[in-house]
Amino acid sequence: MANNIYIKSSQTEDDTPSSGSDFLVGEVAVNTYDGEIYVAKGGATAPGGDSTGVATSLMKHGGEMTGTLDMNNNHITDVRNFSFNGENVVSSIKDEDDMASDGSQNLATQQSIKAYVDAASTFYMNASFYLRTNDDTLYIVGHGDQSQSHSTGGEDLTSIDAEALMHGSFFQANRNTTFVGATGFIGTTSTLAQDLTVYFLLSDAYTSDQTGNFTISNVGSVSQSGALGANDAYYVTTTVNQAMTAGQVLLVGFHLGTGDNKTVSGSLTLEFKLTA
Repeated sequence: MANNIYIKSSQTEDDTPSSGSDFLVGEVAVNTYDGEIYVAKGGATAPGGDSTGVATSLMKHGGEMTGTLDMNNNHITDVRNFSFNGENVVSSIKDEDDMASDGSQNLATQQSIKAYVDAASTFYMNASFYLRTNDDTLYIVGHGDQSQSHSTGGEDLTSIDAEALMHGSFFQANRNTTFVGATGFIGTTSTLAQDLTVYFLLSDAYTSDQTGNFTISNVGSVSQSGALGANDAYYVTTTVNQAMTAGQVLLVGFHLGTGDNKTVSGSLTLEFKLTA
């Protein structure tokens, strides 16, 4: 003979059980009209004692849920989608650095958002030079030919004249930017050439003294890794991570350690990243 278990129930729409002696702690009640289940709660009250409240009902097969759903640090699994007010539906959370799926129902992870923004805010500039140089002279890189590479007439890394600034192939920031670094090749076709050093020079192009000289600061440099002989070329790379504010200018200079009239060359890719 089957045993029947009965629980408190109601067939009245929107009818909910009341707390107190009529609905004891631990008891379950159901509204068969609304399809809602309720549990009597009582905090520290012993099971079977007067309940102090009614737990929020949880819909098992559709309908509406009221109140707060507390998962007590447990997981919700096998969810088909989330719908917010019946308008915006989220079906998945993607971890795609390139946002390739481009779905209107996909959320993105923090890591993928950062990777996408970083990639979109990165840009590059080329600095190339090829000419005969003298030692003890800093040259400012122009546009890849001798007429556009300006000799400063000395090795000073703290000041350049207006002519060097005008002839230089420079990057001027129009918002906060980071000069990340540079990679490329430097070399020579001459014999007995010594160290060739490339300098990255930062200047505030909006300020100069009355004689047209601009203050510069050396924020980084790179040189070849071995002895520089005839027809040698070295791959070089350096990380600078120099912050630049709007209006500041970055120029590229180079200097031959020893030797007169030596032909040197280089081609560097400079990396920049926009910052907040």
